[in-house]
Amino acid sequence: MDEKKTSKREFRFVIEPTKARVTIIDANDNELRRFNLSDLSVEIQEILVVHGLKQKLTDDTMVSKIGEEGDRLLALDSLWTQLVAGEWEKERQGVARPPEALIRLVSELKRVSRLVAEASLKSAGKEKWDAIGAAHKERVAKITEEIKKEKAAAAAVDLTDL
Repeated sequence: MDEKKTSKREFRFVIEPTKARVTIIDANDNELRRFNLSDLSVEIQEILVVHGLKQKLTDDTMVSKIGEEGDRLLALDSLWTQLVAGEWEKERQGVARPPEALIRLVSELKRVSRLVAEASLKSAGKEKWDAIGAAHKERVAKITEEIKKEKAAAAAVDLTDL
């Protein structure tokens, strides 16, 4: 693996394992920061390696990736086998969670429960999600704004008395 790019936000992290560095690049391909592993003590480098492994094991075996009924220990075993074989990423197969706005849209248009809408979208796959999103762009944008407002309201709810 020569280079791994992450994040599609205001900048991206370019991971360069062969150069032992991470570079932060903006949308115009300008370098914003560069972090070289060699600048760190051996002790910190060792912690980073083990922390990275723990993070990979955690990230790739989340419920959103293995499904509600998935066995996390079996997923960890499978991931470890994959990593030992030299394969960092494996193509996801139908367990990714569709965007909330699409789930609500399908529920609304098809007059089905949220659970049914989500399961239908999961079985349809990402290509279909993109097509539905494009076909209903304005409504999806409106639902997305509603979700943002709901999340903001949720953050203000005090649950300490429960």
